Amino acid sequence: MIKRVVHKIYQLLGNFLGTKGENTCNPVQGKTVTFENAFPLELLVTPDTIHNFTYSTVRNAIAFSSLRSPDFYGFPFDIYRSAIKCYQDLLVLSFIRDTLPHGSKILDVGGANSRVLTHLSNDYECWCIDKYEGLGHGDVVVPGADGGFRVVVDYMGNFNTDLPDNYFDLVFSISALEHGVQKKKDIQNILQDIDRVLKTGGFSLHCIDAVIDKTNCTGGKLVNSEFFQVALNTLPSWSEIVADKDLYVLPENIFNKWNMGRPYNEICVIDTCAFWVK
Repeated sequence: MIKRVVHKIYQLLGNFLGTKGENTCNPVQGKTVTFENAFPLELLVTPDTIHNFTYSTVRNAIAFSSLRSPDFYGFPFDIYRSAIKCYQDLLVLSFIRDTLPHGSKILDVGGANSRVLTHLSNDYECWCIDKYEGLGHGDVVVPGADGGFRVVVDYMGNFNTDLPDNYFDLVFSISALEHGVQKKKDIQNILQDIDRVLKTGGFSLHCIDAVIDKTNCTGGKLVNSEFFQVALNTLPSWSEIVADKDLYVLPENIFNKWNMGRPYNEICVIDTCAFWVK
């Protein structure tokens, strides 16, 4: 109980102070978020509905903010002033809550001081594999034993035997695998390592940032294309995604904290979500 309270205080302080700008999650002010076009009474993230979350949409963001954010962040997050990771956190959290029974074994790839694992550690057996080298503005401090989850200090794809074979019910990642993975062979090793540690029938769920050039509708990284080759859900073309008026993108106030090298009106950052079953 004390661990959960301390974590919540740390989480709230980090959100309000803007710790690691890309993780900023701001509370709703006034009537910024409405229920228009949302499905607040029917939000379920399961293998049967995951195709509805293949890329980030405003209606999903509103539903996450209203239904899942108060329990996780302590308030409904403002979808127009918060980082895309808030959306991704709540997508993964919802999938776990809506799909996996308590006691299931879950592995976060590249989650560092994982917000999701810390929140779920009383109900699930939680593991994290991360090299803690700070890639993608990540953490460099390895959490202690009181963090609520087991830590393996390594990269997924190195086939570290500290991660048991055929063990996990879910392997997931949140805005991690697109940072630093440049070679097709590295991605293939990651996919094979995930397959090694998953139980038969286990789930693999990965939120992967995609940067889209809105002028010529190109985007994504190698990891986006490789993961969606094995995924059960299909990623539409970038032109179809850009044309979707319900597309949810990284808000401008957060975008401007990043060094993207291009103005906000030319590119956008979205979430893509790849899912498969072993």
